[in-house]
Amino acid sequence: MPVASRSVRVRGFTIIEMVVVLMILGIVIVLALPSYNLWIANTQVRTAAESAQNGLRVAASEAVRRNVQVDFVRTLDPVPGLTSASNIAGMSWVVRSNPPAPDVAELIDSKPAAEASQSVAVAANAAVVSFTGIGRLVSGSAQTCMRFTNPNGDRPLIVTVTTGGSVRMCDPAFPTNDPRGCPALPAPCV
Repeated sequence: MPVASRSVRVRGFTIIEMVVVLMILGIVIVLALPSYNLWIANTQVRTAAESAQNGLRVAASEAVRRNVQVDFVRTLDPVPGLTSASNIAGMSWVVRSNPPAPDVAELIDSKPAAEASQSVAVAANAAVVSFTGIGRLVSGSAQTCMRFTNPNGDRPLIVTVTTGGSVRMCDPAFPTNDPRGCPALPAPCV
């Protein structure tokens, strides 16, 4: 019995099919780009706010551990150190001990501004936040706040320190009775 041979034809993509797929892919990328840029801007704000929050928590815990005053200092120095001058607009920060004389101050931790985005701005009511040996703000200090924003983003974040030494990050987009929302805040964080 003779075997009938069938020819199997292998097909690929035509050039028209490839162009259509590439056009659809291009349209999807163009539509997604603004959302991606907004996500990047909001992530930069979160990174800067978390860095400050972590620095404040280190300062509070080191004050308790060492039983001396510890300062969280915001500075403009690109490489912050023990002698960095405080500046309310600074994105770099330093945590340093502030013991009574004759003891010498000690650098505990620092973060340069280069680790944060240059497009993030901060508004605060204090350049130096000082914690006592029991982890509270130094007597006479008011509630401290820092508002982090990015002109390309839509989501500012605020880091607050209560007089009791509690450090927390909040989102002003939520109502005050929401756990993610901000309590009553001093200027310029409102």
